[in-house]
Amino acid sequence: MSTYTNGQVPDFRVAVIDELNHAAKAVEKYGLPVTATYTLEEAGTRLSELSKYHIIIVGVSLFPIRRRIVNELRRVAPNACLVFLRRSHEFSNGQSPLEVKNTVSADFMLSASSPDEVWQAAQSLKHMFPLPTTAELEPPAEAFLMDRVMKVVAAHYQDPNLNLRAVASRLNLSSGQLSRLLNRHAGMRFRQLLQQTRLEAAKQLLMTANCTTIKEVAFKVGFADSDYFSRAFKRYTGCCATEYRENSALQ
Repeated sequence: MSTYTNGQVPDFRVAVIDELNHAAKAVEKYGLPVTATYTLEEAGTRLSELSKYHIIIVGVSLFPIRRRIVNELRRVAPNACLVFLRRSHEFSNGQSPLEVKNTVSADFMLSASSPDEVWQAAQSLKHMFPLPTTAELEPPAEAFLMDRVMKVVAAHYQDPNLNLRAVASRLNLSSGQLSRLLNRHAGMRFRQLLQQTRLEAAKQLLMTANCTTIKEVAFKVGFADSDYFSRAFKRYTGCCATEYRENSALQ
């Protein structure tokens, strides 16, 4: 465990969701006190209880199950630090499933904006398990995160103050993690993604909202400067906004 300023483990609540007690035992072995343990079925029927925990550790190996759990846990405990553990199963000749050797290793970690003590406690988990960075997440997990990124941008692109830090905060990621995720999956920076989203929305408005001025279109899609919008639109489409509207009307 990490050493805290007062020499004591802070008063935070930890829940472990696991079919067996391997995850709980492994965590307690390293000094992190477990407040409560749940089986997968118990967690599903008592979701409301999980909102009171600061750290939730899940020992589940199948991604389809894990994805459902992520959605539900984020809904009921949006500020919790979520840690997923993957249990590897090693079979040898003559062994039955009941004699599987279980070893616990960290699969991935989604951290929240938590109070300092909770965050420090969560960081101590890195000394217990080899927690990978976002760059090492398995493809389905990254695809799920990328889907969330796109949904957040689509929902908030009209806000002229939307930026990388704001979106990262909504997703409980650091700005660096989000930047690397976008680079790997979209091949672009956040600013490029946001501008592309806004310009695509502007194209739709120009084709359908004839009574809207170019300046109004710019503001509606999140540009604070209509002149900058005009230049960006021309670079993106190859023609100015007025020409685009006129050409669309002829089609």
